[in-house]
Amino acid sequence: MFSKLPQEIQEAILLEAVLIRPSLVATLAQTCKSLHELVYQPTDSHLWRSIFLAIFDDPRKSQAIETGSEESECWVDWSYEARQRFRAQIRMDRATIIELAEFNKVIDDDAADALWEVAHTGLPAGYKDFRNGQWLADCFRSAIMPPVKNPAHAKLHIIASFLPVTTSVSLIPLATTSSRSTRLASRAYAYDLRHYTESNQWGPWLPGSHGAVNWIHVWHLLDVLRHNAHERGCTDLPSRGIGKLRAHSAPKQILEDAPANEWNDWAGVQGVWLRAVSFMDYRDLHAYNFSGNTRPDGSYSTSIFQDIQFAEAFRLIKAYFTVVKVDKAGLPAYPNRPTIHFIGDLGPAADAESHHIITKGTVSMTKHGHVRWSFCTRVGGHQWASEGVQLGGVQSQAGVIGVWSSAVHEATDPAGPFWLWKSDEGKAGAKAPHMHHYHYAS
Repeated sequence: MFSKLPQEIQEAILLEAVLIRPSLVATLAQTCKSLHELVYQPTDSHLWRSIFLAIFDDPRKSQAIETGSEESECWVDWSYEARQRFRAQIRMDRATIIELAEFNKVIDDDAADALWEVAHTGLPAGYKDFRNGQWLADCFRSAIMPPVKNPAHAKLHIIASFLPVTTSVSLIPLATTSSRSTRLASRAYAYDLRHYTESNQWGPWLPGSHGAVNWIHVWHLLDVLRHNAHERGCTDLPSRGIGKLRAHSAPKQILEDAPANEWNDWAGVQGVWLRAVSFMDYRDLHAYNFSGNTRPDGSYSTSIFQDIQFAEAFRLIKAYFTVVKVDKAGLPAYPNRPTIHFIGDLGPAADAESHHIITKGTVSMTKHGHVRWSFCTRVGGHQWASEGVQLGGVQSQAGVIGVWSSAVHEATDPAGPFWLWKSDEGKAGAKAPHMHHYHYAS
């Protein structure tokens, strides 16, 4: 009977079933040969495109921004992408009732990658609809997050960290024992100086990859800074909301007296930023890394972090960046995103000890498709280097997470996390900060 219905009626029924529960597509496909062929051997993409766009944002818009191409030139495998996302959703539902030991079997790399793709292919800011955000919130509701042991876990934690606190039990109040345990692991990772070498360019990159992100590292940096800000009642960090990862969601600034930005500033570099940094007392950092108190698995003892007297420093610094040069062309895959060169002032100009000057900075695309921030800072007589990666889409409100370290990179030199994000100060037409006169190091 069902097989005798016109195909458009069959497709309409399937679409309604998906909106009730995605798994119904597979169930209905088993009921008769014609439905099985319609679902798994379609003659065109109409059905799966309709299913996909009924639930998710159109990924062609984010693709067009990433590649600089026209939407009509962007291609999506609608069937594959929808089925991968539905599979991830079903597995996240199962993750609410399983033991943590089973998590890796249920939420595998494919499921984590599908969820990550949803978080990063939402409609850019400016579009009213944001279906991806609601879908992710539903997926993560009541899901139990495991300790971060692999990149898949790290990606899930990063997504969850931007969802509303009520969405996931992984985001229980920061004072709880579970949250303290994530803080301990994150401190241990972020301040382990073995994670800062030439092979990973002293940043959150995979060793030898030339620009592939170490998401485990990124998660621990993010976690350290969020805890430190919460502990001090600092509310300036980017607030929760998966929309903060959307491309072009950073505040649009209109600054009086600002120099004209005539460059191809595709990353939105020029303007007012806020930068949060954390660091350990150098004596504690040295004791943690060089006391010889190493566990059988090679990790360092975390007893120093469990001392009731232990504390990190936390600083919030205002910055103003000016674009001074943009290369003529970007990588072949990203020709519309050439390297941006910038300089900047950070901190109060009246305080020579805390005033920072960025003498050389770049924003560029890696061959792996990530936006990389690199800059050198002079503070008094000291030189520091910073390496970071853009969270979410280009010009996202989530900003840049990374690592500061000594510019000379001696084995015992300190390092720590930083978070950089565009300030909303300029929305009211604030004046551009006074820029000091110094030369751009070309």
